[in-house]
Amino acid sequence: MSANTKPAIIGFLPDDTPPLGAMLSLGFQQFLTMFPATVLVAILTKFDVGITLLASGLGTIIALLVSKRKIPMYYGSSFSYIAVIITVMSRFAPACFNDPTQVYCPEGVQIVQVGIILTAVFEIGIGFLIMRIGKAALDKVLPPIVTGSMAMVIGVALAGAALNNAGGMSIGVGADIAWKFWTVAFITFNCHDLVLRLSARQRPDRDAANFARRGLWLSGCHSIWIGTF
Repeated sequence: MSANTKPAIIGFLPDDTPPLGAMLSLGFQQFLTMFPATVLVAILTKFDVGITLLASGLGTIIALLVSKRKIPMYYGSSFSYIAVIITVMSRFAPACFNDPTQVYCPEGVQIVQVGIILTAVFEIGIGFLIMRIGKAALDKVLPPIVTGSMAMVIGVALAGAALNNAGGMSIGVGADIAWKFWTVAFITFNCHDLVLRLSARQRPDRDAANFARRGLWLSGCHSIWIGTF
């Protein structure tokens, strides 16, 4: 390979516009990945599920229009808010939040939504700031070694929750059916691993087709999870 030859990139970069087939498969994969997580966050924080899905859909449409329909992304709920919301609601709206018969806590939502809106305004401001000063300046403040370490710490911290969810302990399943949850988790994990390993061997001139097929394979893995529950 000569010095001027750029290495082949498997997949798509943020500025790329995938072909229609790849875009549909990627969008479907995002939907299957984010939809259950979005509903789960609403249930854990006792937000209205319908309003959460409506806001998620509007956010996704706006983001796609602003980005001129680049890489399709489904904008769901953020897990980073869960701990704070649960803490605030438990302290300032315990009557409705701690009531197991209530699935929606309006008093608590009225309190935490102020913080969520202010956070959103702050994030938008940070986004404009980065657009003005450039990514290079951001990398000086948050180099990959910092952001990578943060992502690793988050992953390790959530490992226990992942194991509880995979085994069904988080919803209180009995030992007689827990093996079914572990079987589905094992199949899903290995399906992801197999697809990612095979995708590393694909030919550069067939990126779009292979990437689309990989998205459908991964969507099938997520369908196993959804079908189980």
